Amino acid sequence: MSRKLKARNLNQLETQNDNEQIVIFSQFAGFLILLISIVDIFLISITYKEGCERLVISHIQVDNFKSYFGKRIIGPFHKCFTSIIGPNGSGKSNVIDALLFVFGYRASKIRSKKVSVLIHSSAGKDDLNSCTVAVHFCKINDNLVGNGYTKVHGSDIEISRTAYKDNTSKYTLNGRTVKFKEIGDLLRANGIDLVHNRFLILQGEVEQISMMKPKAETEDEEGMLEYLEDIIGSSRLKPLVLKLHRRIEQLNERRALQLQRVQHAEKEKNQLDGPVREVLKLMRLENALTCLNNKILLSKRLLLHEQAVKIKNQKNQLENELAVYQQQLNEILQIAKQISKERQKLQNILDKCDDAVQSVRKKKANQEQVIVKAENDSNRHESRRNKLMKDIENENQRVEELESVPERSRGKIEAFRNQLEEMNAQIEEFSPILMAKLQEVREALKSEEPKKTKLEEELGELSIKEDSLNSKLTLAQQRLLNLQSEEEEQRQKFDALQADLLRTEETVSSREKKLQTAQAQLPDLEATFEGKTSRLAHLHEQEARFTGRIRELRRKYEEQKQTEECYTSANKLLNRIMEAKRNGEIQGIFGRLGDLGAIDEKYDSAISVNFPQLEYIVTDTIQTAQQCIELLKREQLGVSTFIALDKQQQYWRNIRAVPKTPENAPRLFDLIRVKDEHVLPAFYYVLGETLVADDIISATRIAMGNERRWRTVTLKGELVDVSGAMTGGGNVQARSRIGREVVVVTSQQLDNRQEASTQQQLAELQQELNNAEAELTNIKRQHAQLEPELQKRRDDLKQIRLSVREMQLEIENSNIRIVDLRKQIEIQKQNVVNASANPEEVKNVKAEITSLTSKTTEIGKQTDKIRSSLMAINARMEEVDERIAGPHRERLRDAEERKKEAENGITKESAAIITSERNLKKSRAKIANLEKDVMDVEKQFELCTKSISLARDRLVEYESQLFQCNEDLDLAKQKLNEFISSVSDNNEREVELQRQVSQLQHEVNVLLANWQH
Repeated sequence: MSRKLKARNLNQLETQNDNEQIVIFSQFAGFLILLISIVDIFLISITYKEGCERLVISHIQVDNFKSYFGKRIIGPFHKCFTSIIGPNGSGKSNVIDALLFVFGYRASKIRSKKVSVLIHSSAGKDDLNSCTVAVHFCKINDNLVGNGYTKVHGSDIEISRTAYKDNTSKYTLNGRTVKFKEIGDLLRANGIDLVHNRFLILQGEVEQISMMKPKAETEDEEGMLEYLEDIIGSSRLKPLVLKLHRRIEQLNERRALQLQRVQHAEKEKNQLDGPVREVLKLMRLENALTCLNNKILLSKRLLLHEQAVKIKNQKNQLENELAVYQQQLNEILQIAKQISKERQKLQNILDKCDDAVQSVRKKKANQEQVIVKAENDSNRHESRRNKLMKDIENENQRVEELESVPERSRGKIEAFRNQLEEMNAQIEEFSPILMAKLQEVREALKSEEPKKTKLEEELGELSIKEDSLNSKLTLAQQRLLNLQSEEEEQRQKFDALQADLLRTEETVSSREKKLQTAQAQLPDLEATFEGKTSRLAHLHEQEARFTGRIRELRRKYEEQKQTEECYTSANKLLNRIMEAKRNGEIQGIFGRLGDLGAIDEKYDSAISVNFPQLEYIVTDTIQTAQQCIELLKREQLGVSTFIALDKQQQYWRNIRAVPKTPENAPRLFDLIRVKDEHVLPAFYYVLGETLVADDIISATRIAMGNERRWRTVTLKGELVDVSGAMTGGGNVQARSRIGREVVVVTSQQLDNRQEASTQQQLAELQQELNNAEAELTNIKRQHAQLEPELQKRRDDLKQIRLSVREMQLEIENSNIRIVDLRKQIEIQKQNVVNASANPEEVKNVKAEITSLTSKTTEIGKQTDKIRSSLMAINARMEEVDERIAGPHRERLRDAEERKKEAENGITKESAAIITSERNLKKSRAKIANLEKDVMDVEKQFELCTKSISLARDRLVEYESQLFQCNEDLDLAKQKLNEFISSVSDNNEREVELQRQVSQLQHEVNVLLANWQH
């Protein structure tokens, strides 16, 4: 075991060995007490004392182990047995190996590769399956006198190990199979340390120990000193000694540090002796100064007490004024509630009129839809009636045609019957004549009949002989074919293999040429494909970039267009007012209040829901507002509310003085952005000191949680009034009464310039958008052109690569097939030789075929001669028949054909009469149905006409009602606006009182703060 490994094991001593403990107590009175307690059963076990028991090996029993065949007993051993000596080959190593085997050593430690080698093997004794070694221990007591000993009763221990041929082994303890761990624990308890192996020193280790250095020079080496320390157990104390050394070094370092700090502190103490005296002197001066300041503050307190009395009187006076203003404000609020109720009534009337207008408009729209539907139905019915009339006209024409068919057909039938009677008469006339002529032909040919009969008999006999010879010839040819068929078959196979080889070689040559061509084209195609792919990717990037740019330009264009259209899109009344502003008809118009400012979208609902006054129109003076009202009355455009800036100048002090609000909630007014500060009083007139909160809970806390109450709105549009009333909720909320950007500038010159600038910006944006869209169209066109080309190149490249692989595979397979075909051709050539027929037999069969062929040819000539004679006789007989009976036969045949024609004509015309009568009934029934459909369509057409007339009457009535409802609606709007104008003074008074109350409350708070301070 190396020294480094031992050191590592010793460092783990505290966790591996539960019998070693180090208990370190805390410092007490500057001393460190280290108590080390080492209890080791092993040390106790190896310590021998007189009169105590000790364990010895009594004997060893081996069974078929190494050189020992059968059961052998080695021993008994002496009680002081310590070593084995003897000459070479005397069995020393086998005894040691037996001990090592039982103590669990591996086969490699017992000079073997595997445990099965330990089984005894000698001539005639090589079929043993196992070997066993049993070591017998016992405890003894040494006699105090002499060398004798006494065996302790019941202390026998038998430990054995058995090895088998399959390289397995088992352990037994006193005949009981156990695990080796149990044996190791038992031996360790009795002083046999199997881990360090100090109880058994082998033959080679003695020399190794004697050659050791006195002391190791490095940590990795082991000397005699380290070896002995390991044996006696003192090496396990090294970690403890090292720990104590480290602890001493740490304590020395801490002592040196503390000593250094003490010396430094003493030096600083000596240096600070003078400054300390200065500090004491300074403290005495500060104490005297504090006494003087106390006297000064007491005098100031007396003066402030007198001022506090005055401030308290002022506070009481201001509180009295505040109470008066508060009472007036409450009265105004009561009046405001009544005004609100009246306004609500007028608003309800206005809503009813508006609902009536919407209802009438809906009814009017429904009637217009009814008229459109009825007109469509009327047009459809009229078209159907015209179609039905056209069908009736066509059917009447067909009826006329069908009515004329029977008369025409009867005339034709009469003509066919006359023709039939005439032809029957001709047939009766020509038939006897033809029979007589045929008898005359038979009389004229009576001399030719015997010749014809004789020739036919000779031809029959020759035909029988010819058939017999042909049968023999066929059999001979079949016999020759059978003789030559196998040879011919093998030869055909040989020819087919040669042809296949030739075709395969030609195919390989052709494929190799095509493969070279394809491989030459492949690099160019790949380069072209890569280039087009890169181009397509670049087009994709450009398309994405231009698409995003077009989207952004279109958004800017729509926003700019919306800004430009804001001058005319609001309503007719505002458009007219703004037109009067632009053309200089009325000077001093600023515009709609909501268009003169802007606010973040976050506060849109908060301001739009609670301040419909943003629809008011702002003018410079009350006279300008009056001119606008007269213009609206003159052109009957309705009514509107105006804010005159000359009446709102008192709000500038409130605009500039930003109050301290609860939780630093912002004023809604301070969130407005304007381009012309002259319109700020109009916004303050509408918004006042209204604050903004995130939600209704925060709004309630801000509005009601302080001495001063604040009018507060939420981001959702909910309102908490100074009276404590809350409004809000509902599914529909007003939005966009004020924009994100200022729409209207107040200067006429700026207005005209802005309008011109807006038009120019619109044109520039439109041009830029058109250019971008044209560029995008060009990119898409290139993309559309490039995509098919790229796909074609991809397909071509894929096809060529596939063709190259296929041709390579085909060439490879063809080369293999060529080799195989050449082998088959050699084999088939031998098969042709082996399949050759017997030449003598083939010669005989061919001679027989030649003989039969010549005989068949001779008989064929004779039969041809007889057939020629028969043909000449038949020709003469036909000529006589045609000359005598031919004309009469032709006349009779013509009469029969004309008779058949007449019969077919009669049948056809009779069927035409029946068909026309049936079709005539169908046409008349169809005409009746069509006339009935025409009547139904005319009735529906009349109903549609009446429905259209009735709907138009109702439409006129609804238009009249709509006109009346619009007048009522305008009247209700006028009354509501007049009422709002009439209560504006009350609102101004309420706002002014609220401002005065707030100002007084602020002054009271300032006085209180000063008084408390």
